[in-house]
Amino acid sequence: MVLLPAGLVLGKAILNAVQNRGTQNAAVKVAARTSAMMGGEGRIERGRGMERRAEGLGGGEGLRKRINPYTNQEIRNRMGGTSVRMMHKQAQRDAIDLKEALENEKWVPVYRFEGIRFGVLLARAKLVQTIASVLYLPYSAFGLLTGTNDQQTFMCTLVLAVAAPLLLAVFSRYLNRLIGVISMNESNEYARIGYLTFWGSRKNQLVEVADIISITENSSEKDQVVKLQWYAAGSNYLFLSTRNCEIVDEKRAEILFGDLNLFQIYKTN
Repeated sequence: MVLLPAGLVLGKAILNAVQNRGTQNAAVKVAARTSAMMGGEGRIERGRGMERRAEGLGGGEGLRKRINPYTNQEIRNRMGGTSVRMMHKQAQRDAIDLKEALENEKWVPVYRFEGIRFGVLLARAKLVQTIASVLYLPYSAFGLLTGTNDQQTFMCTLVLAVAAPLLLAVFSRYLNRLIGVISMNESNEYARIGYLTFWGSRKNQLVEVADIISITENSSEKDQVVKLQWYAAGSNYLFLSTRNCEIVDEKRAEILFGDLNLFQIYKTN
């Protein structure tokens, strides 16, 4: 609708310039000047239209101000905010807030794994062995240069120093996510999962019970160790042993795990 009058005005200006002056250059200049004028008017009209739309939205003076599209807040809004792409810092703040909110809760034990003590000893012993092997390697090399040690002793030390970190990584992949105890609050809304860390200590993870995936979805009755997953963790998971474990509260365990057939043989009340 706007282009039709603009085209008529532009064509009339070109014809008048050709008839009056008889030169093509003049027509071109008039056409360029007319196009610039029409473009400026169009920009003004678009600006006024934007201002009218802003006023129609009820924003007043605030909406008529220019918005910088490169600010962090504006970029997050264009990406969908933080509801879909939750940032790592925001997730940490949420975990801290949840921990503070449940600080005074009374926790009822539901699951215990007796073998976690051996896991703690093994994790710490493996860590000490790795550090000692790596630190002893320079001393063994110095002994080889001075003639105190032979080449065979140095090669054994070298192999041990290289293999120790690799074995530590393999052990850590399983031991560092081994669950030792699981407790639930009295309202059965949240679970506190205690698992083994890299240093052989305990770390607690607070998880909403409704967010935990049933262990029967990715395991069978023959599995001695199953994966415990929850939706908020994504692809991360913890290891839950079905042997040498104790089901302290059977009713809460059914709410938490969904089915206790995996623990039927090893269940103790």
